[in-house]
Amino acid sequence: MGSKIKFMKLEYLLLSLVLLLSSCGGGGGSNSGKVSEDNSVNLSGIAATGIIKNAKVSAYLFENNIKGSLIDSTITNNNGEYNLQLKTNKKTTILIELVGITGRSAIICDNSLGCSYNNIKYNFGVEYPIDSNFKLTSIVDSQPNTEYQTNITPLTDILVNLVMSGQSIAQANNKIIKYFKLDDSIDLIKLKPINITENINDISDIDLEGLLIISSFEDKNIDIKTKISNTINAINKNLDYDKNINDFIIPSIATAKIIKDKNNHLNGEVNNLINKMKESIINIDSPIEFPKNIQLPQI
Repeated sequence: MGSKIKFMKLEYLLLSLVLLLSSCGGGGGSNSGKVSEDNSVNLSGIAATGIIKNAKVSAYLFENNIKGSLIDSTITNNNGEYNLQLKTNKKTTILIELVGITGRSAIICDNSLGCSYNNIKYNFGVEYPIDSNFKLTSIVDSQPNTEYQTNITPLTDILVNLVMSGQSIAQANNKIIKYFKLDDSIDLIKLKPINITENINDISDIDLEGLLIISSFEDKNIDIKTKISNTINAINKNLDYDKNINDFIIPSIATAKIIKDKNNHLNGEVNNLINKMKESIINIDSPIEFPKNIQLPQI
C-alpha cells in the first residue's frame, strides 16, 4: 500500500512538472509565437520622383500578374522612407503601391528646369502638394525571414507595368536599362533615391545617372503619368531611342550642372556623366528640336 501511495505521489509530481513547463513556454506549442515573428518579410525603401512625403504605401499579394489582397500599409516620412513588416510563411511576389493623400502628401521638385502638378508650375527645390490621383508602384519577389530594399520610383512603376504584361522582373529591368542607356549593373528596385536639392556626400556616376532620369520624370510641361505612359509605349515598341528620350536627357544634364555647382567634390563624376548624356543626344538618328527656352549647360 505504501509503495502504491509513493507511486501516485510520483505520478502527480511528474504531471505537475509537465503542466508547469507548458505554462512557462517549455511545451510543444512554445515556438508558435517565435515562428510567427520570424516568418516575416521586412520591406523598406524610399519613394521618389523628388522625395515623396507623407504618402500611403500599401503591400499587396501579386499572383498571376494581378494585384491581390492587401497585406499591410504605412505612410512615408519626411525623407520619403517607409518600412513594412509583413507576416508570411512562403515565397511570394509582393506589389508595393504608393498613393498620394490629398491635403497631406507632397513632393520636393528636383528637376532644375521645374515641375508641375495639376497644371501648377513649381521651381527647383520647392515642395508641392499631390493628391490621391498620384500613384507609383514597385515589386519584389520575397521569401520569409528576409529584408528587402524596395524603392518606389517612376522607373519601378514602368517595371511593374512590364511585369503585368507577362515579363519577369529581370527582363523588365533590362529593357528599361537598355532604353535609357543606363549601366547594366543597375537594379532599378534597389536604386536608392536621394534628395538632389541638398548637398550630396558621395555617389557613383552610375547611380547618379539613374537618379537624374528619375528626377526628370518631373516636368514643368508634361505630367509624370504621361511621361511614364510614353516611356512604356516606346519600350514596348522596342525603340532604342525616340524623341521621348529628349524629355529626360535635357533636364538630366541641366540638373547635373546644378549638382556639380553645389558639390565640388563630385566634379569628376558629374563632368563624365554630362559628357556621356550629351553623346546620347548627338547619337539620336533624327534631328533634335530643342525647346527655345532651354539651353544645355556649358561645362
